Amino acid sequence: MIKKAKESLEAWRHPVRSPELKGHIKYFWTLRQLEPFSVNHVLIPVSNIDTIYNLGAPIFYLFPDRKMEICGTHVLGVRNTSVRVLQSAPIVMIGVSFDDFSALPFLKRPLRNLAHRIIDVERKEDALPPPIPPEMDAQHLLFESGVDFGECLSVLESAWLRRADFTLGPSEEELRILHAFREKEDDESILSFCQRADEHPKKLERMLYKYVGLPPKQYTEIRRAQRLHAEMIRGEGLELAHAAFDFGYFDQSHMNRSVRKLFSTSPARLQKGNVTAKSIIRTSDCDRM
Repeated sequence: MIKKAKESLEAWRHPVRSPELKGHIKYFWTLRQLEPFSVNHVLIPVSNIDTIYNLGAPIFYLFPDRKMEICGTHVLGVRNTSVRVLQSAPIVMIGVSFDDFSALPFLKRPLRNLAHRIIDVERKEDALPPPIPPEMDAQHLLFESGVDFGECLSVLESAWLRRADFTLGPSEEELRILHAFREKEDDESILSFCQRADEHPKKLERMLYKYVGLPPKQYTEIRRAQRLHAEMIRGEGLELAHAAFDFGYFDQSHMNRSVRKLFSTSPARLQKGNVTAKSIIRTSDCDRM
């Protein structure tokens, strides 16, 4: 009998070894849970794109108006709202997390068309990411104990490197502006940033649409929500009234409206934990592929 998730899932972040891929792919991640476990949680809004190789049980994504069942590889585009995810063990995944501005050389599609969408690669004739290489034995990963993902990830990294066309990526100057915008203070307006960076607002908008898939305002809102959520799940007694000020909201009412729009729940409920998938996943760094 499958029980509700009461303990955390353990995920591992694996470093990128290829010098050409560093700075483009943030890390590979793996998650393997064969014992009884069920996930019925929310995926938070994110500002970067992930590819997931699902080797375990089907994953169900619940939207307000539809339900998707995905059994294999899929791409999670940037999203400005939460999506509920359901899956029961066996859970075996390999993920590829891109830097916010680095997915275009790999996916080679207008990222604006991927925003707020989940792309089921198995149903596309022209796959976005490279498929699982034949050398990777999915049955081995799914059923055998003591699995080492190292060899599998080395093969997968090579496949992604062959896929890349780095001429599609941002120039050094564009990357400088994009990184500066990502790191700006939450209470600094977009117009103020553009004046400080000597950048035209329309040019910034075009860059964000091209290299992220979002306009500047949505990107800023999502980045702030990610930081707020990360602070909440640290469990250090964050005062919501103070958080509104610390994260650049006008007041607590503004924060409440923004959180409800992005997470489909209140800040107080979000802070209690075990609402989002991120809150039940314990992530550790692995020093080897």
